[in-house]
Amino acid sequence: MAGNKNRTQLQALFKTGGKPSEEDFRDFIDSVLNINDDGLEKPPGVEIPLKIVAHGKTENLLDFYADELHAWRLNQKPTGANPGLNLETGGISKFFIESSTGNLGLSITQPTAKLHIRQSDSQDALRIDDQTSDNTPLIVNADGKVGIGKAIPTKVLDVKGDVAIAGPLSVDKNTTLRGNVGIGINPGSGSLKLNVAGNTALSGTLSVTQTSHLIGNVGIGTGPGAEKLKVDGALSVSQTSTLTGNVGIGIGAHAAHKLTVYGGELALRADL
Repeated sequence: MAGNKNRTQLQALFKTGGKPSEEDFRDFIDSVLNINDDGLEKPPGVEIPLKIVAHGKTENLLDFYADELHAWRLNQKPTGANPGLNLETGGISKFFIESSTGNLGLSITQPTAKLHIRQSDSQDALRIDDQTSDNTPLIVNADGKVGIGKAIPTKVLDVKGDVAIAGPLSVDKNTTLRGNVGIGINPGSGSLKLNVAGNTALSGTLSVTQTSHLIGNVGIGTGPGAEKLKVDGALSVSQTSTLTGNVGIGIGAHAAHKLTVYGGELALRADL
């Protein structure tokens, strides 16, 4: 049978004066590739590479072995897929390039994007390390959670490090920000949790439990005016307050009077 004899053995049989048998000639013929039987040839032309003819329904091209163990197969049309180049092991695709679109599939033979990864076990789906490998810049785990600067993300997006957002940011769910935040400006330091540069509009309830420093004009129930604080609606003060400037009620504050009241009655009551 073909393959029983190596080159050295065959050469010994065909030396001058040798009398090779019919079986020896069969071994000799079967020891070389046949263009028609094996589907492998070298077409004429310096720039023309080897020609490999595909075999079977899945258009198999090449098998790779480790000793007698079949390790990998290269084919052009895996079951249930469009034509492409497929590398599989144990009948399971690991790397597929679709001919019509150029889409690359990892563990999937029907990629719907330029890079389509199907994760089927507990290993991370994607990991990108930086040049020095001192951290994990980007990782997508088996659950689809994305970590930036974190090797084990615990949220849908888990970021360790500074984040810069140049465009609009829309948040539809409750969000907890534990560090200092800057909007339109770099985050402040120390106890300054929120640092805002520019106009700010809040349509819902704002609860402030600690000391806050507002540099610009503020409007409550209305847009900011020329005053530091402009309120449209009832104002209730439940604790001791100190007003160091002039105050106007129903009218603008008068420069010469600490309190100016216009319209209606003024009632002063002291409960003893």
